[in-house]
Amino acid sequence: MKKTAIICLFSFISFCGISQNGNSDQNSQKFNYGIKTGLNYTKLPGDTTDLEFGAKPLVGLVGNYEVFNNFNLNSSLLYSPKGSTSTTPNFKIRNQYIDMILLFQYGFSKTLFFQAGLAYSYLVSSRKIVNNGNTGTGIGKKAIDGYSSVVNYPVGIEFKLQDNVNFELNYFIPSSKNGSKNFQFSINIALNHRHRKDSFRKLRQMASKAQILQLKSGTLLVSLKTSENKINALKETGKLEIADRIENQQRIENIKIISAFKKYYNFSSMLFFYSNASAEIMNKKFKGIFLDDSLRIDNSIIMDTNKPFFIAEFSTLSQDTAKYFSYYSYDQADNGGITKTENYYKSSSDMTFYDLYIRDKNFIQLNKPFPASTRVIHKWSFDETVALLNKRLVKYYLSAHKY
Repeated sequence: MKKTAIICLFSFISFCGISQNGNSDQNSQKFNYGIKTGLNYTKLPGDTTDLEFGAKPLVGLVGNYEVFNNFNLNSSLLYSPKGSTSTTPNFKIRNQYIDMILLFQYGFSKTLFFQAGLAYSYLVSSRKIVNNGNTGTGIGKKAIDGYSSVVNYPVGIEFKLQDNVNFELNYFIPSSKNGSKNFQFSINIALNHRHRKDSFRKLRQMASKAQILQLKSGTLLVSLKTSENKINALKETGKLEIADRIENQQRIENIKIISAFKKYYNFSSMLFFYSNASAEIMNKKFKGIFLDDSLRIDNSIIMDTNKPFFIAEFSTLSQDTAKYFSYYSYDQADNGGITKTENYYKSSSDMTFYDLYIRDKNFIQLNKPFPASTRVIHKWSFDETVALLNKRLVKYYLSAHKY
């Protein structure tokens, strides 16, 4: 028995040492530590009388180490009182133990584990409590012999109540016929594994990774301008020659854009539509809006509506008019006191930029780290811009999904 106790204690100490040496991020994710509280429901062995079950609280530390998928090691170090009561004659036995428990866990799911292992209970003290009218409290306590440190074989389950709170139930199989019968109920609270809301930056990264994957398997709808409002206004004022020139320039620009995408874009499938059909796109009415290479509507062009789609558009970004908080200043107030003033700054840029933007199906601009905009260096450098966009999309796709 002593040999078994030494092995159990050595295993417990070794496990705690290995777990606490895990300083890397990977080990810190695998090892969780916390506090354990609960109660022992115990029936101690009696020499001359049959003792009844009694409940006593326990408290201590718990550690859990993930060895590999569905297999964990769980250790506990507990201050673990155990007690029983005899009604005839009337007395109570109160033993105090230090429990060192090592459990091998197998997970049936992420929330339920079966466990079994070894437990060494070191006896700190053993007392008998009887009614005694000669004492001020009416209770007499005396140290007794007959109990010693023991090894038991706990079996039980552990299941998750919340993200960092588990419930544990174990029965301690006695190592001898005359051993204690003990059920242990406990709540384990992990201190280094509390659920935290993802930061805004992390949420954007997760969204961008999902979006680049969706675009890769989906369709890019390229919006082409018509300049119809400007052209119609010129025609209404009799400036027909200028209207025709602008209409011709817009047509040439659109053909160049189609040509650039056909030659340099291969990240996903693509289709082209006029910007005045944007409402149909938002309402998912895709019939009779897509264009062929000559800018004619082709009813035979059909988009797979089961796949995600994004919008690409050459557009102008106006100067940034937003204000950003800078610092607090403290100035003399008119009444003689001190007033706190918020100071803001504006973006230093007064320029406007012509970019190739990618937006979601609701025409909302995508956020970084998704490569959602590509600067147009020269007004007619559509080939270079589309080639650069395709290169950036491929690069981000590979980096975001390389694992």
